[in-house]
Amino acid sequence: MKHIFNYTKKITAFVFGAMIFLSGCSESDVDKDWDVKLLEPGTIDATASSTSISYGESVTFTDMSTKVYDRAWTFDAGDPATSTDSVVTVTFPIGGSHKAVLTVTHIDNTIETKEFTIEVEGPAITQWPFGDEPISIPGIIEVEDYDNGGEGFAYHDTEPENLSGGDYRSDDGIDIEVGDTRINIGYSNEAEWLEYTVNVSNAGVYDFDFTLASGSSDGGSSVKIQLVGEDDTTTDLGETGTFANTGGWSEYTSLVVGGIELSAGDQILRLYYTGGDVNLDKIEVTVQSIIEKYGIYTEGGTIGSVGPVFAEINNAYTSETTADAAEGSEAFAFIFDQVDTWGVMAAIRQSDDGGETYNNVDISAYAEGFYNISLRTNCTKPMNLRLQGGGINGYVTLDDAVKKYGFERDGNWHSLKIPVSDFVTDGGESPDLTDISHLLVLRSNAGNILATDDWDWYVDDIYLTME
Repeated sequence: MKHIFNYTKKITAFVFGAMIFLSGCSESDVDKDWDVKLLEPGTIDATASSTSISYGESVTFTDMSTKVYDRAWTFDAGDPATSTDSVVTVTFPIGGSHKAVLTVTHIDNTIETKEFTIEVEGPAITQWPFGDEPISIPGIIEVEDYDNGGEGFAYHDTEPENLSGGDYRSDDGIDIEVGDTRINIGYSNEAEWLEYTVNVSNAGVYDFDFTLASGSSDGGSSVKIQLVGEDDTTTDLGETGTFANTGGWSEYTSLVVGGIELSAGDQILRLYYTGGDVNLDKIEVTVQSIIEKYGIYTEGGTIGSVGPVFAEINNAYTSETTADAAEGSEAFAFIFDQVDTWGVMAAIRQSDDGGETYNNVDISAYAEGFYNISLRTNCTKPMNLRLQGGGINGYVTLDDAVKKYGFERDGNWHSLKIPVSDFVTDGGESPDLTDISHLLVLRSNAGNILATDDWDWYVDDIYLTME
């Protein structure tokens, strides 16, 4: 009991003393905020392994500050551009005088900064390829691999915040989304753009196959492909056009922009957003499959035409043009006259005098190429598609049961790609391609055509290609 009594006396004395102390303080003294001062405040201290380097070389920065609560490095034109590490190695690919700044917040909430000036010998490059090598064309442009250089040089983003978290590239504001199966750029806005340094192996015509998505009810806005000149001027090369909702922001589709002419060598391409609601994944750039094009009946601006063509009606058809075209604004319509007959046949020939006389044409350059044609019909009967040259009818048979060349009889337009060498007689003889009189003949492959049958055929976009 003695020990307990003594301990109790000590507590009582402490409480009594505290009461005396407080009773001697005024109310204002009790409520007063007291500043806490550390006996030894924190200090900022850092070193740089060098302050004079050549472009492309690195500098290691070391923070040796004391009582650090938070630190932030910023590196003008450096890679990385920022860091919170105590030791960080930074590459400077751009020549010039650049600042490296360390900001330290000490545990007493005081803030200090230390600045280094890094003199970098070399060209003042403001933009360079991601990964230091241009993207090869033909090839795949992964849209998240836009050039280094930052805002206003390699890209323009209307809001500086990285809305996707910065898991792929944390040093800028482009909204890169990292998913389980793909990396894409989202949160697009009007007038934003991205630039890519590419190396085109050969001058030529290329197709740009965009992989993109939109979950907006209005669909996605058009994305332009532009060529950037030395004075930062841009030339439009093509654009996707607006596109419908793809079924969700993660439901991607393919959209091809064809016929883009590129010169050989290094150049900068820009993707320019005309609006928002677009998720971009990648662009596959391929040499356009059609290297040479010779048009028979088409309104395609990139296809050289054989000249005006006219329908030559042989039996049971009337001919008219229709605005329901596979491409352009007009197509041929061969309409069955609903009369019992031995067969139906119609042809297309070249004429310079409105069909008063017809001309023969030489298509021998395409002997190893392809005959391309768009057809639309609900007719399920076999139909021969013929080329006539030198009095020889070479043909292929379109049979709904076989669906050759992928042709469906569903009333929709379908584009067929037929080897020119497939047009032969029953005995395997080919027409004279130097002297083609009939560029297209549709000839029924069945006898006793009934008036109740459906033999309407629509024809458009006929051209020859060499690949």
